[in-house]
Amino acid sequence: MTENNQKRFPDNQTPLQALVAARVLIEQPENWTRRVWGENGKHCMLAALSRSASTEAGVWETALDFLQDATGVQGTENGLTSWNDTHTHAEVLAAYDAAIAKATLTEPPPITDATPS
Repeated sequence: MTENNQKRFPDNQTPLQALVAARVLIEQPENWTRRVWGENGKHCMLAALSRSASTEAGVWETALDFLQDATGVQGTENGLTSWNDTHTHAEVLAAYDAAIAKATLTEPPPITDATPS
């Protein structure tokens, strides 16, 4: 974190990077929670995404769309919070895995130097 306690994200963060970072936050059952946004190092699935996704260039919104598609929840963020509260940790991780898979398919591959040597 920076000196003014703001979140830091990679330059040009992608929704895929945000989803992966959020999943890492709650990968261990002891780091995931229900019925609260987050406390004592624990996060619900939406809090993990909020902590991991930049609001720059639509990263948060696009990552949220992928997660909502994976869970079948549409509309407000409250629906995703409720989904988290009524599903198991394994189901939450499976939803992240599905969102990550879809994000992987939609993001262009990284640009590499194609100059012959």
